[in-house]
Amino acid sequence: MALTLTLRPTRVLMACGDEVGCLVSVDGHLAAVLVRLDADFHGADQGSWNLEAGFGACDVRSCDPFRLLSDAVAWVADRVGAPASSALAALRTIGNGEDGPSLLYPSVE
Repeated sequence: MALTLTLRPTRVLMACGDEVGCLVSVDGHLAAVLVRLDADFHGADQGSWNLEAGFGACDVRSCDPFRLLSDAVAWVADRVGAPASSALAALRTIGNGEDGPSLLYPSVE
């Protein structure tokens, strides 16, 4: 049976001011906490997504920022052995939670 990825928008309390986050679960187990790099001092990485915490196969020492949320979710899917279609399905269903897509994509109303 294929693994199911689930995305949940969340706010993360970061000292630097970044707060837009996304919890990535695999079959109900938290696999990654992603945070969008919004503060000005991030320079060229501003707007990218950072792996703030990874668990299980996603627990790595360091990881370059991901330009897009979809890149980060595809990376999680690859790490846990889930098919790429699982990442795409998770991205299609984001926003079904309390915060909706406007948290991750402020231009979406």
